[in-house]
Amino acid sequence: MGPLSKGHENIDREIQRILENYKNERSIESFAYAILGTYGIGKTQLLYQIHKYSIEKEIIPLYFLAEDLFREIIKETEDHQWTPGEVYSLVEKKIDEIIKCLNNRDRAGLENIIDPRRKIRKDCPLLIDRIIEKFSHSVSEKTKMILLVDELEGQYGNLQNIVQTKDRSPLREWLVK
Repeated sequence: MGPLSKGHENIDREIQRILENYKNERSIESFAYAILGTYGIGKTQLLYQIHKYSIEKEIIPLYFLAEDLFREIIKETEDHQWTPGEVYSLVEKKIDEIIKCLNNRDRAGLENIIDPRRKIRKDCPLLIDRIIEKFSHSVSEKTKMILLVDELEGQYGNLQNIVQTKDRSPLREWLVK
């Protein structure tokens, strides 16, 4: 089945170009991209397509719901004032744990990190199976990864209220590294 429209085809081509540049270490315009659109327009399906393309290009795609990626921050609103650097460290720690799980083919460990509440859509087990099948026992420091964060719009306001920053950009440290 081909693209739905010329616009879809152009977006698809641009995603492929960005992933190819990243894979081959050519410069890319940004290290953070946002997919914006109204509810039901297909943002999650586009993330799934990026997941598929990433695997084809030997890039590990890590799909998270924002609520799960930042769960430690969101649940500790009263006891701790987070900094942007701590947000960065939290994400890096999770990525390190994922690498260990992949190298050990630890599916349960991956699920505990990526989908701790078992709330990701029914496709999550398939997404995890795909990265285990392709990347288990083969992750090194040179392995490229991308983080696909879904439903960030629902948590961004919470992060702004919890993470201590003067410019109200709680993900600044993580996105500019």
